Amino acid sequence: MKKLLWVLFPVLCLPFLCDVALGSKTKDFYVLGITEIGDVVIDAGDNITKPKKRFDIFKAGEIAIPIARIMITQTAPNYSIGTIISRVDGSKPKISDISKGMLCRETTKATLKAEKKIYKNQKKALKRQYKLTKIKAKSATYEALDKIVQDTNSIDIINTSVTHQTIDKKGN
Repeated sequence: MKKLLWVLFPVLCLPFLCDVALGSKTKDFYVLGITEIGDVVIDAGDNITKPKKRFDIFKAGEIAIPIARIMITQTAPNYSIGTIISRVDGSKPKISDISKGMLCRETTKATLKAEKKIYKNQKKALKRQYKLTKIKAKSATYEALDKIVQDTNSIDIINTSVTHQTIDKKGN
């Protein structure tokens, strides 16, 4: 039970950690659109963002868990263009998940640390789950073999098709 709580605790606390990490100092940006090649265009407004900055994209109204993360590659006076980068676990969100009008906030160190900690715990949980699945598969194999042995023990007469002989097991 304790191990399960250690796995779930960071997941349950991520919204709180993200809100604390983002705080009131962050500036809100919005997605203006997506280019043909899959880059995300965000509204920079008066704030010109620097290249190689990272931004988290959230659904409107749900700022607890980010949908995607982008890295700014090009800047202009009114907008910035960024490419979608993979998460800590290596997964990459689909471009179709991002739509116009979504909220963007700069990625903070606290958010990255929280995500790394969650990934580390999820990785441990997946390893435990893999080991349990492996043990269950072995036990299922042994149960199947036991069932086959029981079925063959209950057979009274075995007909062999090659020699066309009938063997009576009870008469041995």
